[in-house]
Amino acid sequence: MAKKMFTKAGVGLEETTGTAAAITARLPITDIAALVETPTKSDTGIIIGRNSQSGKSLDCIEYSAEVPVPISPCAANRICFKSLFGTETEPADIGGMIALIYKGSSASCKISIASGTIKAYIGELGAEVLDTAFGTAGTYTPSADMTLAALVTALTTGSYECRILNGEGTGTFSTFIADSDQQAKNHAVPIAVAGTKAKLRIYKPNYTEGENPTLSFQSEGLGTTEKAIGGAIDKLSVSAALKAKVTGTWSLVFFSKVAGTVANMPATLKLGSAENDALKFQNGITMIGGKIFDYPKDISFDFANNISADEGWSQGGMTKSKHFRGVFAVSGSIKLTVDDDAELERAKVCSDDESSIMASYLGDDIGGIKRGMIIDMATVQYSSESKSAGSSAIELSMDYSAVDFNSYSDYARVYLVSED
Repeated sequence: MAKKMFTKAGVGLEETTGTAAAITARLPITDIAALVETPTKSDTGIIIGRNSQSGKSLDCIEYSAEVPVPISPCAANRICFKSLFGTETEPADIGGMIALIYKGSSASCKISIASGTIKAYIGELGAEVLDTAFGTAGTYTPSADMTLAALVTALTTGSYECRILNGEGTGTFSTFIADSDQQAKNHAVPIAVAGTKAKLRIYKPNYTEGENPTLSFQSEGLGTTEKAIGGAIDKLSVSAALKAKVTGTWSLVFFSKVAGTVANMPATLKLGSAENDALKFQNGITMIGGKIFDYPKDISFDFANNISADEGWSQGGMTKSKHFRGVFAVSGSIKLTVDDDAELERAKVCSDDESSIMASYLGDDIGGIKRGMIIDMATVQYSSESKSAGSSAIELSMDYSAVDFNSYSDYARVYLVSED
């Protein structure tokens, strides 16, 4: 008899789309993750002559899976994030992360991050000039063996604010992790410093016409071990709430399943400390419009590739053979305890004003730094708002969508910090 607590699921990144890959990582599932076969059958329409139905015949089969997991930077989730976004940076050795925000009067603040310097340019978008009030004539160069705490102090000056996102204040560094230009106007820009404490991977949208990487998926303990190929992440729904862990559900679509008997994953493929380290809401920071909100109640993030259900079917087969992703969309809702800053955000609902959202969540310590995830949206617009009574305080809920104004920053990013 199949039992829930004996089920398993795993993934492996495919080198060639639709060619089965070895399962290399276990998914830390919180419920069953079944491979679902959805047949489409239609009436034959044949008149039998006995006032009865002539039956149906099979037209196609669709394959999908819903996989509920705690969100952690483990290997399996990283594979899924790569399929979701399409782009993953090479892992960088880091010693900590900070957030830098510009709160001055200029319309734009372009931050250029090289390994040895941070440069700040201010002015109108596309016509910025070096801000002489930042660093030395617009360029900040860290000293050798500088601490994170000293860096935060040095960068918190004038129109700029800085704070530690991950790592110890006493941790030292000498260089930054180079990155593309970022928009710091009312937006918290995550910046990593080089070190040896952890690995950083950044997931960015796929701006090409090509499709995202695919994966193979395997489920066990549900009666039959099944493996699906050509898997793509259609959606990811993330929920983070007060006094709780960060959870999510991966929604996958596949080409087909492997025929015949499928061997179980090797016993050596276990759930380790990273898979069991669910990131925590309370171990995090929520920054909206470049401001820290100390009392958020909950926030959701919905990422969608909007993969077409009608495209990718070729003649000669019952199953899909290609994915066609649609518009990459990021949306969600956020609930805040009402205060002056929350009211300023609420005023943007019925205007053309934009904001930004940067949410950081941390897990266990892995030696001077913590496992973690940062979800960053440089520009968001609100579509609706409502107020309700909490147990004591008044709460404000707002729906948002990430928008792409091509103002240097990627319109959506995920940063994952792990030990491997």
